[in-house]
Amino acid sequence: MEKKQQGKQKMNMLLVICMGIGSIIGAGIFTTTPIAVSMVGKSLVWVFIVAAIYVCLRMLPSLVMSSALPANGGDYMHTSRMLPYPCAIFLTLKNIVHGTMNIAVLSLTCGQYVNMLFPAIPQTWAAVACALIFATLGTFGARISGIAQTVCVGILLVALAVFIFGGIPHIKPANITLGQVLGNTFQLGTVYACLGLLNSTLMGGNSVIAFAEEVENPGRDIPLAFIIATLGTSVVYAIFAYVAIGVAGTENIHPGPTGSIGDVAASFLSPAWLTFFITGGALLAVATTLNGTMLMIGFQDMASARDYILPAGLGKMNKYNAPYGGIWFTTTISVIAIIIPQLDLPTILAAGTCSTMFLGQLGIFPLFVVKKYYPLSYEHCFMSKIPHWLNLVLAVGTTYLSFEYGIELFRGLNGLQIGILAVALIGGYAVIEARAYWLKKTKGIDMHAKIREPYAPWVEREKELEAQYGKSSAK
Repeated sequence: MEKKQQGKQKMNMLLVICMGIGSIIGAGIFTTTPIAVSMVGKSLVWVFIVAAIYVCLRMLPSLVMSSALPANGGDYMHTSRMLPYPCAIFLTLKNIVHGTMNIAVLSLTCGQYVNMLFPAIPQTWAAVACALIFATLGTFGARISGIAQTVCVGILLVALAVFIFGGIPHIKPANITLGQVLGNTFQLGTVYACLGLLNSTLMGGNSVIAFAEEVENPGRDIPLAFIIATLGTSVVYAIFAYVAIGVAGTENIHPGPTGSIGDVAASFLSPAWLTFFITGGALLAVATTLNGTMLMIGFQDMASARDYILPAGLGKMNKYNAPYGGIWFTTTISVIAIIIPQLDLPTILAAGTCSTMFLGQLGIFPLFVVKKYYPLSYEHCFMSKIPHWLNLVLAVGTTYLSFEYGIELFRGLNGLQIGILAVALIGGYAVIEARAYWLKKTKGIDMHAKIREPYAPWVEREKELEAQYGKSSAK
């Protein structure tokens, strides 16, 4: 049973799928592919598929929770209302770290392609401009952004087809064959680390979970859109990687100058098609991901600010129901702390992904107690046909794998990266607890109690279901 908010237009299924695809492709193909190729070489073709399956399995518990209890703020809302309050604080910090990283990485990549088109514009300042432009777009809300994403995804798919079909005649058998892909030697630890990296890449489709209340039928549309967008995009990834490696060879695809996907495309596309590929493909793909990422981060910050974990200004919404306070907060941090200082992409990705591997799983643990708090909402959601025991098994299994991938990534961190994580997570927690003490002493506000305060729409939905079906059979 879904209730539509009167007088407010929301995102339909098509807009949600396009938002998911657009949010995935930019980061996946144009940002992390060179890094992933340097890690696993030709195996990347099938590692993309494995990573997509893992992401769908890992996200299934969260998709079930979003189907049962949709809310702007996504996993944070489930965690804060059903787990001890420190979990909500650490998830907030993870969202800030990972969100800041994503905006910085995407903006820098966007700047890189702008610089290819207009060499006179420095990459750093192009990245700053991209961040500011898409922060502005995010302030027009989820539905308008979704409409823009639909148009952009259509252009983007045409650009990817230009690369794939234009590159196939230039594939060199010495660079790659199907046998080499399947028989390529690799180290399991390296594949684990790459899966951890690609997990962050393919998770782009989860951005819509963070603004579930902006979707017409979130209980159905969000799970279906996520699975369609993730699996469909991973197939495109695999074909794209096969063509790129076949044309250039693994040794010529790497992070930094001369190793980007744009450089590969330049080796076989005419100047006119290359311009279209960069603008309609690389540049547009990164831009669509940046758009979805900013909305997701804004709604996450809004939910945390509503609970006083973050300053009240970060929870402000405008007439488009856009969380502009959170969007501009995270964008500003990205520009000042990462983009202008010109930190390199592998450093940013490794540190940010580590925080996600270790803390991101907090968002699925409410699944273990949801039948205690909201049994009817859980029993009657779109995803209710999946056995509860299977959801729990997937939650435990993917948590184990996340820690395995996280450990492999953490082993490769240097002292600077570890220091950044320690300051952000441990130092951030101390600051928030100090804020909780100050609020209680000076304003009489109990942050810890506010974090656990039941969410009114969920309570209302549970009461309506009880009136319709009677009491729950859940134990």
